[in-house]
Amino acid sequence: MEYDMQVIDKAVSEELQKRVYSYLLNSRWCTAWKPVGKVSYVNYTPAIDSEVAYFRAMARPNFATFQHRAGFASDEESLKAHPVLFELWNVINSALGNQFELTGHPEEIPSDPNDPTWEPPQPVDTNLPQGWRVYANGQTDETQKRTHGVHRDSPFVNDDKFWTILFCANPEWYPTWLGDCVYYPDDVAGVTGDRQQYQNMNGGHNQNRNFAVGWANKIVSPVPGRIIAYDGRTLHTTHPTAAWCPVQRRVVAFRVSKK
Repeated sequence: MEYDMQVIDKAVSEELQKRVYSYLLNSRWCTAWKPVGKVSYVNYTPAIDSEVAYFRAMARPNFATFQHRAGFASDEESLKAHPVLFELWNVINSALGNQFELTGHPEEIPSDPNDPTWEPPQPVDTNLPQGWRVYANGQTDETQKRTHGVHRDSPFVNDDKFWTILFCANPEWYPTWLGDCVYYPDDVAGVTGDRQQYQNMNGGHNQNRNFAVGWANKIVSPVPGRIIAYDGRTLHTTHPTAAWCPVQRRVVAFRVSKK
């Protein structure tokens, strides 16, 4: 089974894209080393700390990190605290026909449990579960970050209202820097025989991850300024950037639902 997707280019002005990217670099991010004994969290601000130099200067038996993340909002009201991202949201939603609202299935952002400021804001609508619905991902190179396991963003496989919208924020990118989003159909007929034998993470994100994965049929590159909107049930992953890529691939993610 395949689900709906839209890819839109040039809907966001270069001027706004530059402001968004600058905002991301001046925001606080969090990651963690892949466990070697006790989990060690790392908080940093890209515009101040050179994460490439910082991470490579630290000796680690296991050099891999988890996904780099920055959290912003739980709903549209809390997004107003980030005016440039609020502006971006309105431009993107307009390009998509204003059919969405920021009430989608939230994302969990693993972050320092000793730092309570990483808790997402409480939504204005008390019936809306608290959680990150606007956040940013930083995809590092293949020397630090393995490819994600194939997953869905929404665990509600019988509900078509939950979507994810990505905005590719880097103002400069090249095909050989990689970092592509890869999408897979459900393998209903069992053609590939792949039920994630090597990526069956038990119970992660309310999903058993024992998905029947078909052959990839869509590869979407992080073209600067690109909007990628897809049904949250779509099986997908993101490839690391190339070892020679000098920057992280940064995207702003919106977890939304249809009005």
